[in-house]
Amino acid sequence: MNMPMKTDDYQILLHDENIELLKTQPLFLGLSEDEIIKFITASKPVVLDIEPEHPILLAPGSEKRMGAIIEGSIKTFAIDYDGNRAVFNSLEKYCTVEPVISTLHYYNMAVEITAEVPSRVVLFEPKYLKETIAEIAAIQHKIIVNFMEYERRLFISISEHLLCLSQKSIRDKVLRFLFFRCEAEHTYEFDIQLSREEMADYLAVDRASLSRTLGELKREGVIDFKKNHFKILDTKHFKY
Repeated sequence: MNMPMKTDDYQILLHDENIELLKTQPLFLGLSEDEIIKFITASKPVVLDIEPEHPILLAPGSEKRMGAIIEGSIKTFAIDYDGNRAVFNSLEKYCTVEPVISTLHYYNMAVEITAEVPSRVVLFEPKYLKETIAEIAAIQHKIIVNFMEYERRLFISISEHLLCLSQKSIRDKVLRFLFFRCEAEHTYEFDIQLSREEMADYLAVDRASLSRTLGELKREGVIDFKKNHFKILDTKHFKY
């Protein structure tokens, strides 16, 4: 696993400002400050700071850890045997990364993690959530309940991706993708946190075809956009 690790990294999480961040993270919702401190002290997680210019590569079969993003945002890419690189997911602050990485490991793919802004990820050994440890069992139970809810939402995200890919035409793929963004944001105007190349990878189309389709939708008055900011003009396709 290509990442810097220090056995005492977790100590910085015990600072008041980081405890406050962890309290708002999905894995730790509903936990008291004392419970979070007790879990952190017992599990001794690795704190990983990811800089934009230094992506991290996890090789197939590398050590698996459960992670939580507490600062910034990351993108995960799947890399196949031929070295082809495709965006798998874009994860914002307060997301949990283990289900994403585990899904890709299932297909024996390498995983690349990148950050557009300085980001901080906390990585736990799976046993601290998957094996009962007597002294923190009650805390583990609360975290597992939170984790199950996050996995439910991740399943919805993966299902949306599959529905986009199942559309027959590029136009329908784009419209379905934008429809899901409308539902997620509950608005007809939103930003997409993917570059055009990443959006093309996500929809399994080439970039030129994607740009051409977006241009056609804009000329037809269905959408308007400037870079990554989109606005839906013809809402008949976008009821949420």
